[in-house]
Amino acid sequence: MLISVNVLSVTNAKFYELLSRVFLQVPITDLMAQSMSKKIQAIAVENKRLRNQNEQFKQKNRLRKAKIIKAHKISKKVILRTVKNVSLNVSSVIAEGVPYLGMGIILAVTASDVYTGCETIKDTNEILRLFEDKGFKAEETQVCGMIVPTGQQVKERIREFEDVLGGTIDEILNYPPRTHN
Repeated sequence: MLISVNVLSVTNAKFYELLSRVFLQVPITDLMAQSMSKKIQAIAVENKRLRNQNEQFKQKNRLRKAKIIKAHKISKKVILRTVKNVSLNVSSVIAEGVPYLGMGIILAVTASDVYTGCETIKDTNEILRLFEDKGFKAEETQVCGMIVPTGQQVKERIREFEDVLGGTIDEILNYPPRTHN
């Protein structure tokens, strides 16, 4: 039967036209879309997409774990630095009360506080950058740029304060002005 149809379609023009009209009416693309090979091809494409998606997920998960490990290390540094700084502050309280020596200790502890604060802000900004946050650059610049006054500068300010305060107390104690007879 197939041979007959083939021979007629080649030798008879009317039969060829009839076959053409019949095939135009048959939805060949629909028949082909439901074929087993098309289904296998669709499964292969979906499988490839899922493999790529899974690899991207694994890569993001590895990156997230690495960020968490790094943030943990930085947090540990911040905690240890804070413990050290608080211990230094508490242990220096008595020595800070000693005249003259106390001023030097206060300046040294303050300088240590500035340094520690700067390092803490830097570490905090590093953690924030890990998680794609801009951080606090202005605050980092402000704290890390602070300069602790020297002992000489503090002594000068104390003398200025004493001069201003001394004159005021003298004026209060001698008001109204006494006249000597």
